Amino acid sequence: MMFKKPAGVLMFLLVVLKGTAEAACSCTASACRCHSLGLTSVPQDLPTNITRLYLGWNQITTISRSDFSRYRSLEILGLNDNRISTINSQAFYHLSNLTQLWLVRNRLTTLRSDIFVGLENLVLLILWSNPISDIQAGTFNPTPKLQHLNLQALDLQINMFKTIPTLHYWLPELTTLYLSTNQITDIPRDAFSKQPKLNLLRLSSNQISTLPFGAYDMLSAISTVSIYNNPWQCDCRMVDFRLKMTGSHSFENQITCYQPNSLNGQRLIDINPDDLMTDCQKPNITRFERIGKYPLFQGETLRLVCEASGIPAPEITIILPSGQNATVGSSGRVTVLANGTVTVRNVTDDDYGRYVCMATNSVGSTFAVFSVDVNYSFPKVTLYLIAVVVCTLVIVAIAAYCM
Repeated sequence: MMFKKPAGVLMFLLVVLKGTAEAACSCTASACRCHSLGLTSVPQDLPTNITRLYLGWNQITTISRSDFSRYRSLEILGLNDNRISTINSQAFYHLSNLTQLWLVRNRLTTLRSDIFVGLENLVLLILWSNPISDIQAGTFNPTPKLQHLNLQALDLQINMFKTIPTLHYWLPELTTLYLSTNQITDIPRDAFSKQPKLNLLRLSSNQISTLPFGAYDMLSAISTVSIYNNPWQCDCRMVDFRLKMTGSHSFENQITCYQPNSLNGQRLIDINPDDLMTDCQKPNITRFERIGKYPLFQGETLRLVCEASGIPAPEITIILPSGQNATVGSSGRVTVLANGTVTVRNVTDDDYGRYVCMATNSVGSTFAVFSVDVNYSFPKVTLYLIAVVVCTLVIVAIAAYCM
């Protein structure tokens, strides 16, 4: 009898300890709130059928795939205000029902392509106030286990991005993009071409100084735009944008000049376009040539480069031998990059002939011509293989004769 009492005490302590995390968390039938408990990992003894789990204001540093394998019904997951610097591969793989993921105020620096695998129903992703400086290719793309990424809101404020981080990602359902308080320096002409439903964009408090040709039309297509508190350089590079201003969009009133000193503090919309023309330069094509000197055959890829200078930076248009035009943003077999690289894939007879590079800005235009010749002879590799086969046959024939 004397030994039974300690055993009973031990059993009681085990029950108490097992229920500690759940007791410390405030749980209902569908949600558990585990705020500010000093947790260093995800509790593993909560009800498995909860749909909401809030783990904010704790000391969690790493998220792994096993952390949520018990909680596969989760729809909302709050991991804000922790110390998370590492999210292991496929950490959210079991959370196919998750629609909201909050990762605010953590220590993430890189988003890898395997982080969000499994979140095919994600609607809201909040990542602001992390020192993120890199989003790797494929981060938001479907994977073999992720059929479609239905992402509607992306918050990347107060990070360290120097370029538009979503530039190369196809996000067909993205409607809201927060990029304020980063270090973004420019907005490419095709910055949001892969987010066709975008209707709210915040780019305030960055390091953007000018806007490219076509930027007015791009921003006008977005319902709500915030671009204030940037160091705007009101010179010739802003002429195209200024000429399109009509006062019909709120973002037109958000551009206050920082430079030159003579225009400091003035709104761009209030400045006469002629006052911006002092340092304009006509386009000058500095290079138009083929990349690579090897013979070109049908079915191969042709690469050209057309580089041009001028203020504002000129727009590049390539006129193909067929008479068709290709510009930055063109898709299909012929593409033109912003740096002037022209790629023609799977060349045919129609791709041989004269290519014209047109460089145009608000001051003027110029052009250069480059001819691509057809080569009907066999490629060197093919000739080499034929020679090898012929030599082999000769050797075999000689050997047979000698025998």
